[in-house]
Amino acid sequence: MVFFVVSHQSLTGVGANISRLLQIATLLFLVRLAIVGNINLRISGFTKRYTSFVLYFSLAVMSGVIGLLMGVYSLGPVSDGVNIAFPAVLINSPYFRPIFEYVVLAYYIIYFAVLPSIILKKEEDVKYFFKVFFLMFNISLFVGLIGILLYWQYGINIVGRHLYEWYTTGARSVGFRFHGFFGEPRDAFVVLGLGAAFYYLKSIIFNKPQSKCYYALLLICLYFTRSFSGMVGVAIFIMIYLVINCLELNLKLVIKTFILVSVLSVSFYFAIVNSFRLQLYVYGLTVGLKGMFFENITPRSFEGQMNNIYPIRWIFDNLSQFNPIPLLLGGGVGSVSIVNNFYGAIGSVNNPNAGIVRVIAETGIIGCSLYITAFYIPVKRMTMQLSYRIRNNIIMSMVLVLSLSLGQRSAANFIFIGVLFAAFNTLTEANLKKHEDSLRQ
Repeated sequence: MVFFVVSHQSLTGVGANISRLLQIATLLFLVRLAIVGNINLRISGFTKRYTSFVLYFSLAVMSGVIGLLMGVYSLGPVSDGVNIAFPAVLINSPYFRPIFEYVVLAYYIIYFAVLPSIILKKEEDVKYFFKVFFLMFNISLFVGLIGILLYWQYGINIVGRHLYEWYTTGARSVGFRFHGFFGEPRDAFVVLGLGAAFYYLKSIIFNKPQSKCYYALLLICLYFTRSFSGMVGVAIFIMIYLVINCLELNLKLVIKTFILVSVLSVSFYFAIVNSFRLQLYVYGLTVGLKGMFFENITPRSFEGQMNNIYPIRWIFDNLSQFNPIPLLLGGGVGSVSIVNNFYGAIGSVNNPNAGIVRVIAETGIIGCSLYITAFYIPVKRMTMQLSYRIRNNIIMSMVLVLSLSLGQRSAANFIFIGVLFAAFNTLTEANLKKHEDSLRQ
């Protein structure tokens, strides 16, 4: 899994980057191994782990059928066909694009959540994955820190917003914000959360000591991303984690959860108060929602965020017409870009940056609940034999990565759960018990 993203929008209208090219190469290599019989495709516990993902995909298909019957896919094109090649017109057409989006959803589940258990069969494989991951992760971390220090002291920009900009339009600075090679600062926020979760998982699986200084460094980098999407992810984490722990009906756990939520809420508040940029986002969000819903206008300063707002408006417009189906079941995968084009974001595939908006608009609150459950239930079952503290921390790590991915759409949640499954596959129950006993000593 590659996190050095070099994005480029091709003439076909389909984004291309290094990670996708490497994914294709990996799949072709695995196909070759499968043909000659050098790889075992069997996964232990497959049914229990992926049942909820199958149910979610089935619900998404049902939402698509309902959306088709309601005419959501006929609201308008997802591309105006101007200045792009014919393949783009075909791929982005309202007839083909939804099918393509379903293929992408299935691909995310299979490649990131299922494939790691096929590739990482031995404990040495998992160790190698973490070795390579943290080598690349720490290099990007170091470059990001050097970059933000140089910009602070000398105004020098050594890392552009995207690597491809160095050889196209020229490096575009993001200002005094951390991002390294992780993409934009909002993307970096998600990957930093993934790195923290992997760091904890690695320490538990292989009984490695943890450094509080490393966690502190990651927190500092998270703060200096100054990402509003990251703040949204933290807010989602607070809500999901609070609900999950309250459902446990454990008074001690509920008290600890409320303390954690209170600390995060206070930190959330001070992060916004001490950041002029985040205050502008909050103000723009307030003014934008007010103008759109009550004055039927879109403030110019908020136009760049409308791809996250139009789907919400679409749901409210349907509720005002006594149609609760978009709220409950959404309009189907791929419909959200069509909705954005219908309301005004015309000319391209324009999906929301916020994963939570896309999941709700495409599969409704029922689908969103099932989506979250698909990550939570298998992890809870898989960690039942561990001590309460370790189990709770692993679940918290999973919820963190999932929440950040819902704040800024990313494959990080699928990557984390896929590696988690693979890591636990390599350890027998006896090994888990041995690791747990050694951690208690």
